Amino acid sequence: RIIPELQKDVQQSRDGLRVRVFEGKEAIKSISEEALETEDKTILSIGSSKKLIDFIGGTYGFGERRRKRGIIARSLRFEGDEHSTDIRFQKMRFLSKEYEFPGFFLIYQNTVAIILFDGIGYGCVIHSKSFSKMMRSVFEMLWLKAS
Repeated sequence: RIIPELQKDVQQSRDGLRVRVFEGKEAIKSISEEALETEDKTILSIGSSKKLIDFIGGTYGFGERRRKRGIIARSLRFEGDEHSTDIRFQKMRFLSKEYEFPGFFLIYQNTVAIILFDGIGYGCVIHSKSFSKMMRSVFEMLWLKAS
Protein backbone atom coordinates (compact mmCIF):
# COMPACT_ATOMS: atom_id res chain seq x y z
CA ARG A 1 0.00 0.00 0.00
CA ILE A 2 2.79 2.45 0.73
CA ILE A 3 4.50 2.04 -2.67
CA PRO A 4 1.64 3.58 -4.68
CA GLU A 5 1.57 6.50 -2.24
CA LEU A 6 5.34 7.00 -2.60
CA GLN A 7 5.07 6.82 -6.39
CA LYS A 8 2.33 9.45 -6.30
CA ASP A 9 4.55 11.75 -4.19
CA VAL A 10 7.50 11.28 -6.55
CA GLN A 11 5.33 12.04 -9.60
CA GLN A 12 3.93 15.17 -7.95
CA SER A 13 7.43 16.45 -7.17
CA ARG A 14 8.53 15.82 -10.77
CA ASP A 15 5.56 17.61 -12.29
CA GLY A 16 6.94 21.02 -11.32
CA LEU A 17 10.52 20.27 -12.40
CA ARG A 18 12.13 20.00 -15.80
CA VAL A 19 15.89 19.73 -16.33
CA ARG A 20 17.75 19.92 -19.62
CA VAL A 21 21.49 19.49 -20.16
CA PHE A 22 23.53 21.15 -22.92
CA GLU A 23 27.03 20.62 -24.31
CA GLY A 24 29.14 22.89 -26.49
CA LYS A 25 29.48 26.60 -27.11
CA GLU A 26 26.57 26.86 -29.55
CA ALA A 27 24.32 25.12 -27.05
CA ILE A 28 25.43 27.61 -24.38
CA LYS A 29 24.45 30.47 -26.68
CA SER A 30 21.01 28.88 -27.10
CA ILE A 31 20.58 28.89 -23.31
CA SER A 32 20.97 32.65 -23.16
CA GLU A 33 18.67 33.06 -26.18
CA GLU A 34 15.90 31.30 -24.23
CA ALA A 35 16.20 33.93 -21.52
CA LEU A 36 15.16 36.57 -24.06
CA GLU A 37 11.70 34.96 -24.13
CA THR A 38 11.06 35.93 -20.49
CA GLU A 39 7.67 37.47 -19.88
CA ASP A 40 8.56 39.25 -16.63
CA LYS A 41 11.09 41.52 -18.43
CA THR A 42 13.90 40.98 -15.90
CA ILE A 43 16.90 38.67 -16.11
CA LEU A 44 19.19 38.17 -13.11
CA SER A 45 22.73 36.99 -13.75
CA ILE A 46 25.78 36.04 -11.72
CA GLY A 47 29.19 35.63 -13.31
CA SER A 48 31.80 37.31 -15.41
CA SER A 49 30.41 38.54 -18.72
CA LYS A 50 34.00 38.92 -19.94
CA LYS A 51 34.76 35.25 -19.21
CA LEU A 52 31.51 34.19 -20.87
CA ILE A 53 32.25 36.22 -24.01
CA ASP A 54 35.83 34.91 -24.12
CA PHE A 55 34.64 31.33 -23.65
CA ILE A 56 32.03 31.37 -26.41
CA GLY A 57 34.36 33.18 -28.80
CA GLY A 58 33.05 36.74 -28.83
CA THR A 59 29.88 38.75 -28.59
CA TYR A 60 26.79 37.77 -30.53
CA GLY A 61 24.37 40.65 -29.92
CA PHE A 62 22.58 39.29 -26.84
CA GLY A 63 22.68 42.60 -24.97
CA GLU A 64 21.35 44.56 -27.92
CA ARG A 65 18.47 42.10 -28.48
CA ARG A 66 17.71 42.17 -24.74
CA ARG A 67 17.49 45.98 -24.71
CA LYS A 68 15.32 46.04 -27.86
CA ARG A 69 12.84 43.75 -26.08
CA GLY A 70 12.80 46.07 -23.05
CA ILE A 71 14.30 43.44 -20.73
CA ILE A 72 16.20 44.77 -17.72
CA ALA A 73 19.27 42.92 -16.51
CA ARG A 74 20.37 42.91 -12.89
CA SER A 75 23.90 41.55 -12.92
CA LEU A 76 26.46 40.52 -10.35
CA ARG A 77 29.85 40.75 -12.04
CA PHE A 78 33.52 40.45 -11.20
CA GLU A 79 36.68 42.52 -11.53
CA GLY A 80 37.62 42.86 -15.20
CA ASP A 81 34.03 43.15 -16.39
CA GLU A 82 32.98 46.41 -18.01
CA HIS A 83 30.54 48.76 -16.38
CA SER A 84 27.17 49.13 -18.07
CA THR A 85 26.85 51.73 -20.80
CA ASP A 86 23.04 51.88 -20.61
CA ILE A 87 21.82 52.19 -17.02
CA ARG A 88 18.16 52.17 -18.15
CA PHE A 89 18.40 48.46 -18.97
CA GLN A 90 21.31 47.30 -16.79
CA LYS A 91 21.75 47.39 -13.03
CA MET A 92 25.17 46.06 -12.12
CA ARG A 93 27.13 45.41 -8.96
CA PHE A 94 30.52 43.80 -8.45
CA LEU A 95 31.34 40.85 -6.22
CA SER A 96 34.57 40.48 -4.31
CA LYS A 97 37.34 38.67 -6.15
CA GLU A 98 37.48 36.24 -3.20
CA TYR A 99 34.61 34.34 -4.87
CA GLU A 100 35.84 31.75 -7.35
CA PHE A 101 33.24 31.50 -10.09
CA PRO A 102 34.11 29.50 -13.24
CA GLY A 103 30.64 29.77 -14.70
CA PHE A 104 27.55 31.86 -15.19
CA PHE A 105 23.97 31.85 -13.86
CA LEU A 106 20.87 33.27 -15.53
CA ILE A 107 17.67 33.49 -13.51
CA TYR A 108 14.40 34.41 -15.21
CA GLN A 109 10.74 33.56 -14.68
CA ASN A 110 10.69 30.07 -13.14
CA THR A 111 13.99 29.10 -14.75
CA VAL A 112 17.62 28.90 -13.67
CA ALA A 113 20.32 28.35 -16.29
CA ILE A 114 23.79 27.28 -15.19
CA ILE A 115 26.71 27.56 -17.59
CA LEU A 116 30.10 25.99 -16.82
CA PHE A 117 33.26 27.06 -18.61
CA ASP A 118 34.81 23.58 -18.41
CA GLY A 119 36.04 21.68 -21.45
CA ILE A 120 33.71 22.15 -24.41
CA GLY A 121 31.23 24.02 -22.19
CA TYR A 122 28.28 22.60 -20.32
CA GLY A 123 24.95 24.00 -19.35
CA CYS A 124 21.92 23.00 -17.39
CA VAL A 125 18.50 24.64 -17.54
CA ILE A 126 16.20 23.96 -14.60
CA HIS A 127 12.53 24.91 -14.84
CA SER A 128 11.20 24.92 -11.29
CA LYS A 129 9.27 27.57 -9.41
CA SER A 130 10.79 26.59 -6.05
CA PHE A 131 14.39 26.34 -7.35
CA SER A 132 14.03 29.67 -9.12
CA LYS A 133 12.69 31.25 -5.94
CA MET A 134 15.63 29.82 -3.97
CA MET A 135 18.20 31.11 -6.48
CA ARG A 136 16.54 34.56 -6.53
CA SER A 137 17.02 34.66 -2.76
CA VAL A 138 20.71 33.77 -3.16
CA PHE A 139 21.03 36.49 -5.81
CA GLU A 140 19.43 39.09 -3.52
CA MET A 141 21.74 38.13 -0.62
CA LEU A 142 24.78 38.54 -2.87
CA TRP A 143 23.37 41.79 -4.31
CA LEU A 144 23.34 43.28 -0.81
CA LYS A 145 27.00 42.28 -0.26
CA ALA A 146 28.20 43.52 -3.66
CA SER A 147 29.54 47.00 -4.35
